[in-house]
Amino acid sequence: MSISRSTLSVRRIIITILLFALIPLLFPILNHFIENKTISYTVLLNVIACIVFIYDYDLLALHYNRVKKNAKESLIFYFIGLIFYSILFTVNHFFIKGYLPYIDPKIVRSYMVAAPLMYIAYTFIFSILISICYKCLTDRLSIKDKEPLVITFSGVLFGLIFTVAFVPFSWEMWIRSFILISIQVAFLSYSYNQTTSFLPGAIAMGTILLAYNLFLLF
Repeated sequence: MSISRSTLSVRRIIITILLFALIPLLFPILNHFIENKTISYTVLLNVIACIVFIYDYDLLALHYNRVKKNAKESLIFYFIGLIFYSILFTVNHFFIKGYLPYIDPKIVRSYMVAAPLMYIAYTFIFSILISICYKCLTDRLSIKDKEPLVITFSGVLFGLIFTVAFVPFSWEMWIRSFILISIQVAFLSYSYNQTTSFLPGAIAMGTILLAYNLFLLF
């Protein structure tokens, strides 16, 4: 199934991308006062997500309605996503070793009351924000008859941006993380192309990220 071009305005695209960019820009400032990476990212992810979700409410509603309209395909690709991300994160853990945001288990045990906010921020909010951002980055591309090219370009472009913005500098870590993020987003783009919504892929990635972070507790 091919997706048609969105009608997102240039203004909406720019503002959404700038809001997402505030996360790595504000992190050093906030963390200077909090001195806790997990809590700093939790605060930023939740606050920025609230703003983005309100600002892009109609976009989220559109993709939610597409999920309902294409429920069968959406469910199929949700489960495909579960399998894909399970394999990808396992391969990453043993071989790629790219940067993957995770919750410090010690912080969870120390702040159990705030644990739900941490897990939601690092899993579903994180994956949906990525989906919205890459959607905005590639919104003006002509997709018809160019699906493989757009899927590849989506992964490479967002992988590069995310790596530079979020991953601590190290050429080796940047290369490893670029590979990981590019593959993650390429699958999100492929799932979007097949279901007309970015939500099935995003929720699948969020589910596996949740399982991954819960696994770290043991």
